[in-house]
Amino acid sequence: MKNGYDFSKGECDKYVEDTRTVLLEPDKAKEFTNSESVNKALSTFLKQQQKLNTKTE
Repeated sequence: MKNGYDFSKGECDKYVEDTRTVLLEPDKAKEFTNSESVNKALSTFLKQQQKLNTKTE
């Protein structure tokens, strides 16, 4: 980066809404190559967990 940039009035994460960065183990990273595939799998998993929890209550 060139000298002369002034970030003193910058705002951290101004346009970010509750994001997380996680590291996948290599074998999982081969299967989940982008955030869309990870989110789809997690959504499916969470829906199944909710169904199981509802049945046991």
